Amino acid sequence: MTKCRAHQLLAEKRDQKAREEVEKAKHEEVERRKMGQDMAKLKQWKDERERKEFENSYKKQKEEDRLAREKVRADLERDRSAY
Repeated sequence: MTKCRAHQLLAEKRDQKAREEVEKAKHEEVERRKMGQDMAKLKQWKDERERKEFENSYKKQKEEDRLAREKVRADLERDRSAY
């Protein structure tokens, strides 16, 4: 093998390695973006779940307050009619 052929083979190997590194970098970027999107979706899902839990808790508290007021009114009405 001549020196020129050896240099050519080395150059081809370097080029191949460079192409592989570019492909690897592209793949890693795609994975990084996908992970970012997945994290954003997870955060959105978590925020929505927390909002729904808060909303349900708020509605439950409002209903409990309404029932407590009704009971107090009924007790007052019963006390008034007792006199």
